[in-house]
Amino acid sequence: MPFGGLVLVDLDGGRPNRLGGKPRSGAAAIAPSSSWAADPRDRHGPAKWGRAAGACAAGRRSRARRAEPVPAAPRLRGALILKRQIRQFPDPRTALTSSAVSPRIVWRASEPCNLASILEFVDNEFTKLRDQLSAHKREVEDAVNNNELAVEIDQDSLASYVLNSKTLLRIESRIAKATKQRLRSRVLLYYISDRVDELRMIDLHQIIDLDATLAAEGELLWRFARNWMLRADFQQYLAEEGDDLVARGIGLFYLFLLRITQMPDKPALAQLLESKMNFNLNELRDARIAAESEVTSPS
Repeated sequence: MPFGGLVLVDLDGGRPNRLGGKPRSGAAAIAPSSSWAADPRDRHGPAKWGRAAGACAAGRRSRARRAEPVPAAPRLRGALILKRQIRQFPDPRTALTSSAVSPRIVWRASEPCNLASILEFVDNEFTKLRDQLSAHKREVEDAVNNNELAVEIDQDSLASYVLNSKTLLRIESRIAKATKQRLRSRVLLYYISDRVDELRMIDLHQIIDLDATLAAEGELLWRFARNWMLRADFQQYLAEEGDDLVARGIGLFYLFLLRITQMPDKPALAQLLESKMNFNLNELRDARIAAESEVTSPS
């Protein structure tokens, strides 16, 4: 591998070297050119590299010499540092094998990392994503507000539907009144986000399908929710929580529970209720059966 730069050890004639060190005997100089390739057999290079190197190559000096690398202190001039811009480890087959010189290698990055450019790129991408999400939110809100319900159920479309649906508002108002609670006036997005996943589990993927289901099963739904929430253990839970507010979108949660009791062909959902959500499926079925009897034979 080619080496560039200059490596100089001045030990000639016992004089103090130019780096200010103590007097030494002997001399050695190595000044490789950019086209020189290291050869293990060529320990010192051609004679044109200098008198001392030529003398070493010819073997005219008999006394022992030892070249030592000079410490790379910032205050020293002509420090013996072989500077290389390197991208990978040097190939050992082409590296210097001479014991006369052991240069210090300074590792430098080939190109500095432009952090400012990276941050600017990331900021632009986030801005684009934010604008796209805002545009989508406005689009689905306008569609739901204009009663164009053939849109996919996601957090934005469902939140807009919960706020604007008179059918759902009527169902949830009945649930709150029957259980002696109050209905929240605003929508909690984290609560709506959970409802999105649940509606997809029961094969409701568009707002128009959800609206039709609520219109068809509204009477059964609020009675089913009331029967479940008036159970003694649930009332005890409400008393311990000390919260008499019913979340907007609670009708969607009880629609999820009601549908699972009506879908015996999906045992995975029943297992989800019992193992992950700690619901008793048999008790849910009892609440549904009682609600169905009220709907079919109202008093």
